[in-house]
Amino acid sequence: MQSYDSLRDARNAFEKDYIARKLREHHWNISRTAEELKIERSHLHRKIKLLDVEMRRKDKKNPAGAPRSQASRSDPFGFFAQRELRWNSFNRNCGHGT
Repeated sequence: MQSYDSLRDARNAFEKDYIARKLREHHWNISRTAEELKIERSHLHRKIKLLDVEMRRKDKKNPAGAPRSQASRSDPFGFFAQRELRWNSFNRNCGHGT
C-alpha cells in the first residue's frame, strides 16, 4: 500500500486515479465523465490540470498513447477536413468542381 505524507496527498492520488479511470471508461469524453462524477465540466478541466491527469489515448489509432499530432489537436473532430470534403462534393455535384 502506498504511503502518503498527508491526507491531502492521499486524496489527490485517489482523485487522479479515479478521474483517469472514469475518463477511460467514457473514451476521454469530458462531458460524459463530468456528468457521471456529478461535477461541472469546467471543474473537471481544473481537476485534470491540477492533478496532472494523463490525457493520452491508448487505442487502435494511437496504440502507444503518444500525443496526437498538432493538426488533430487543433481540429480534434476533423471539422475542417469534413467541411472541405462536403464542399468539394457539393461543387462536383453542381458541375463546378474538377
